[in-house]
Amino acid sequence: MTRTDLGLAVQAAGEGILLFRDFEKNGELKDMKIITQGALEKRPFEALLSTPVATPGGSIIDLSSLATLQKTLGPEQIRHVDRLRAVTIEVTPPTGMALEQAIDKVEGIITAQQASGAIAPGVQVQIAGSSDALGEIKEALLGDGSFFGLFTSSLFLALFVVYLLMVVLFQSWSYPLVIILSVPLATVGGLLGLFLVHHASLANPYMPVQNMDVLTILGFVILAGVVVNNAILIVHQTINLMKENPSRDTNEAIRESVTSRVRPILMSTLTSVGGMLPLVLLPGSGSELYRGLGAVVVGGLAVSTVFTMFLVPTVLSLVFAFSKPKVKTA
Repeated sequence: MTRTDLGLAVQAAGEGILLFRDFEKNGELKDMKIITQGALEKRPFEALLSTPVATPGGSIIDLSSLATLQKTLGPEQIRHVDRLRAVTIEVTPPTGMALEQAIDKVEGIITAQQASGAIAPGVQVQIAGSSDALGEIKEALLGDGSFFGLFTSSLFLALFVVYLLMVVLFQSWSYPLVIILSVPLATVGGLLGLFLVHHASLANPYMPVQNMDVLTILGFVILAGVVVNNAILIVHQTINLMKENPSRDTNEAIRESVTSRVRPILMSTLTSVGGMLPLVLLPGSGSELYRGLGAVVVGGLAVSTVFTMFLVPTVLSLVFAFSKPKVKTA
């Protein structure tokens, strides 16, 4: 007696054998299910043991004489991923733990289980869900971690396109480098603002813990395009003063440009910071969604503005010291 024959007998005495579109009624094909009477009784397991099975030799014996039955736990359904049987284990990190930290801990457990042989070599383990989305965002922004991947990342390409655009507008390769210098300063300020809000949320049990999320990363992207405006004002005003009087001392032109542009820089910064502060400070329904974004923008603008007022003029003076500025007079 083959395993297929025995399996059909067990299936008929259990959940039944389902024949798809194998029964014709009134000219229409319908499904048909073959099931024994014992499977419908109150004690189906005992009825399964006494199910009569016809053997190829013509005799009829009980199912318990052909096989050993044992109660075990099994899945309600068999899931397949890429035509392979898959088992999903959902992990929810504890409150306050960052997603990246939870991913590292899970990967460490998986590596230890594979090394000890608890996970068979043929079993594939893949992390999906929120961690998969975080990995895709990280790879899109910063690359795959290799040297070549860094130069093909979205963040590097965005900065490179901005740099080339300013090269065309200023007609210089050095002036845009001075302006791009304000972006790392803004990143430091954004991380500092996020750090303060994170620890404030840990101290307040009624406030959701603020971690790095997708909207917070979007705040860094917004910040990179906003903070360069202050440096552009200083550099552009210095170039205009040099055009008016080519014989003017470069340091004097830089000092005068900072003096004339400090008011619009502070006005634009204060209005931006004041508009973002309610997202950081005021509680309310849904405020936790945009608190990280507001903290990054507020911290980045505040720190970048302070350093831009001192660092950009200093670096611009060094650029002028190494190469005399070329200005065109009408």
